[in-house]
Amino acid sequence: MDKRECCVMSRNIKIFLLIIVLVLIGVALYSTGDWQTQTEPDVPAVYTHPAEVTNVDPPALTEEGCSEATGEWNECGSICRIEPVSGSGIVCVEMCVEMCECKGDDQCPAGHSCQEFVGEVGICKP
Repeated sequence: MDKRECCVMSRNIKIFLLIIVLVLIGVALYSTGDWQTQTEPDVPAVYTHPAEVTNVDPPALTEEGCSEATGEWNECGSICRIEPVSGSGIVCVEMCVEMCECKGDDQCPAGHSCQEFVGEVGICKP
């Protein structure tokens, strides 16, 4: 074995040992859980005395509440409630928004009314 082969083997052994050390460090960190992101503990919401509450929001719209009120639940309605006008320059983000579609207030759950009409169809809003 000449000097060159000896140096190549020595370098390969060093690389192999370095890989072994890195793997052992990774295993040690994984087993202790230090690699995981620590989450913040649950922090309670700011307490508000009941006497200070003056406006109570209506319950959130749900598919069940919409159906019970005879509205039409749309899982992927448009966030833009406007009729497009050619050349108006109005830009709307293509994004799905769950909504309860209606043709009158009687098709909306309690605390909501039919608003923002496009054609004959509106959406239930508080």
